[in-house]
Amino acid sequence: EQQRQAALLEQQRIDAQRQAAFQEQQRQAALREQQRIEAQRQAALQEQRRQQALLIQQQSTPSQSNLSGLFGSGHEVVQEFAGQSRVEYNLNMQGQGDVRRTNF
Repeated sequence: EQQRQAALLEQQRIDAQRQAAFQEQQRQAALREQQRIEAQRQAALQEQRRQQALLIQQQSTPSQSNLSGLFGSGHEVVQEFAGQSRVEYNLNMQGQGDVRRTNF
């Protein structure tokens, strides 16, 4: 009877060790998963910061596609009609214009 109880206690001890080892493995797996998720979150934040910095840089740097970069701050056309009159058209980037006529 004592041997049977001793064997039963030994089996319970072994089962408890297995259970503890299994729980430790699960704890470590959960920790690794948390670390993986945190690393992804940090990478996403870093990418977001990089894109924000790039956007700020693009907004503060004059773009070649900007019309003022191609044409200046406005456009001027001058027409003369055989020395009788002259018409000047001035258009600025705000869409405002000015027309001056001069008769000779």
